[in-house]
Amino acid sequence: MRTYDFNKFNNDPNGKFLPLCTNESEYFGRHFFVDSNFEFISAPSFESGGYDESQLDYVGNWTDLEGVNLNKLLDIYRLLVLEVTS
Repeated sequence: MRTYDFNKFNNDPNGKFLPLCTNESEYFGRHFFVDSNFEFISAPSFESGGYDESQLDYVGNWTDLEGVNLNKLLDIYRLLVLEVTS
């Protein structure tokens, strides 16, 4: 099943997550996404391009925020939401 809802993707082992929009951040070395519920999701980027689909997770699940620039992180979320809503 293909879905824009990350929660549904997590509950379907055969599913494929399709983000509404994507932002690749060189600063964080990660890709960031929003789903149909405006959930903020991320996965590590590959140096060769793309991202690790097996490492998709909610940004809200991050436990170690030491050294994370929250202003830059929230700017990415803001850009993604603006892209979806405009």
